[in-house]
Amino acid sequence: MGKTRGARHLKRKQQPKQAELADRHYLYEQSVQSVEHEVEFLVDTYREIRGREAILLREDFCGTSNAACEWIRVDDKHRAICVDLDADVLAYGRDKHVAALSPKAQQRIALINHDVLTVETEPADILAAFNFSYFTFKTREKLRAYFTAARRAIKDDGLFFLDIYGGSEAYQEMEEETEYDDFTYVWDQASYDPVTGDYRCDIHFRFALGKAMEDKKDYEQAWHFYHTGNQRQRMTVEYEMIELENRQKAVRNVFDAQLLNDRAGVGYDVPLFGQIVGAGLTENPPVAEPEVVVTGIFDVRDDLIAGHRRRAAVTSQADLLADLQEKLKLTYIFIA
Repeated sequence: MGKTRGARHLKRKQQPKQAELADRHYLYEQSVQSVEHEVEFLVDTYREIRGREAILLREDFCGTSNAACEWIRVDDKHRAICVDLDADVLAYGRDKHVAALSPKAQQRIALINHDVLTVETEPADILAAFNFSYFTFKTREKLRAYFTAARRAIKDDGLFFLDIYGGSEAYQEMEEETEYDDFTYVWDQASYDPVTGDYRCDIHFRFALGKAMEDKKDYEQAWHFYHTGNQRQRMTVEYEMIELENRQKAVRNVFDAQLLNDRAGVGYDVPLFGQIVGAGLTENPPVAEPEVVVTGIFDVRDDLIAGHRRRAAVTSQADLLADLQEKLKLTYIFIA
């Protein structure tokens, strides 16, 4: 029996991980692209601005050519030219998306493995470079060269479509997760240098292996993946045990038996001990002011605290502390 168990365990160890088996192009399309909406936007916008229908689309940095194939599908008159420097991703698009078109439709789309800076194509009604792909040009000279090439690539009344990326949150190093049925898409703004403007963004895909194994009733593997996932998540949590212990010691040093006895006749028959953190009092704390920790014996109902929360947006922090000290009959206020 032990021999069988060992063999089963060895077999599992040799099996590739789900991430290794995943189709990264498929995951990208599901997470980042919405080709139906993109094509609808291109058709409607061109018609609105130019007063006619666009026929020829050139898609730069086309990747899997998913959007161009959608362009072909929506109208029998549409044609498309797809340009990308990566031969492998073009081959994927040819096998996955172009092959799914009818033989006649396939004649209306061309995939070109070339540099968008130097490729020569028939002038298009629309040139699209979506998903911030033109951010690959890191200098003004390179970007200007691409814009010049793009102008040559469209007709006199052609339109050039680009994504714009910006806003205050664009400069924050942060992660944003989106849950899908069988994976989690993570947009990771990994690093930004305000001096040079260098910016690195990553895309990650996480898989719900624990739930998948649980659904298969393989509870041993499910527990393994749940445990591993929890360990990795715990590494991302900022939690300092020593700092927490020091804060609790400071609270205990102030609210000792003597203080509780001295305040025993104030408020309820049974004193209520509580701690309010400033972030809970104000939804939008003033910038550059410290976190406020108010610690004391509450002798008021919850509606008083709720009232302070509502007024916090229009009350200065100093006034708020004084008001709390007055109404809550606090002896000590800590500012951390």
